[in-house]
Amino acid sequence: MNRIPLHSLVVVVGPQLGGKSTWCRSRFDRNEILDPDDLRCELTGSVDNHMFNHEVWNEIYNRTDMRLGLGQRVVIDSTNLKNRDRRLFVDLAAKHGVPVFYVPINQSMDVKLATPHAPPREVLDKSENIFMSCEREIMSGDNGLAQVLLQDCEITPFAQPNVIAHDRILAVGDVHGNHDAMQRALA
Repeated sequence: MNRIPLHSLVVVVGPQLGGKSTWCRSRFDRNEILDPDDLRCELTGSVDNHMFNHEVWNEIYNRTDMRLGLGQRVVIDSTNLKNRDRRLFVDLAAKHGVPVFYVPINQSMDVKLATPHAPPREVLDKSENIFMSCEREIMSGDNGLAQVLLQDCEITPFAQPNVIAHDRILAVGDVHGNHDAMQRALA
């Protein structure tokens, strides 16, 4: 993990069943990862109990604040599709003076549908559509607030894009294995 320093915030971004948790668990120590599904299970006894989502997210925020304050790396493993959700964590990182990295992750719909206990196609399509509609701002690091690391779930090395923005021109380079995202960013 030589590109992501120990005292930093990693915000994994992607649609439901995109491979985010698998990517996180294969690259980070378990104590670095904050996953609302895990916390929901810890607090309510069930990953499916969404009655206390507000409390779950408050606890994720508080733990992120505490860990960053202690000089630790924090990985937020959730969809993080909405700008306002990402901005809460970006602002927290700024409070602690740590760099922020967005890692957009997705996999094919065929892989998602083959996952045991996958939700209905309509649910996956909705999450995918939200991701696609926000992809440009995600790929820009929300206009430079975060550094974007592109990572194909099946390739271990990081591919860090070079993003240059000037007026209405956006140039993205070095996007190993993510040609489709580059084309969408330039569209």
